[in-house]
Amino acid sequence: MKKLVILLHIIDNNTPESIGGGGVPRKPLAPKLIQVNEKTTAKKASSL
Repeated sequence: MKKLVILLHIIDNNTPESIGGGGVPRKPLAPKLIQVNEKTTAKKASSL
């Protein structure tokens, strides 16, 4: 546990414009989540 705590860093410049802090992102952001509509899901399931 001590090794893990040492490796943690506080991100103090996290804003909506710079998610995870400033600078060049190491990886691209994940795609946005979509809201699942129960009716649409039921239609897709019945067509299978």
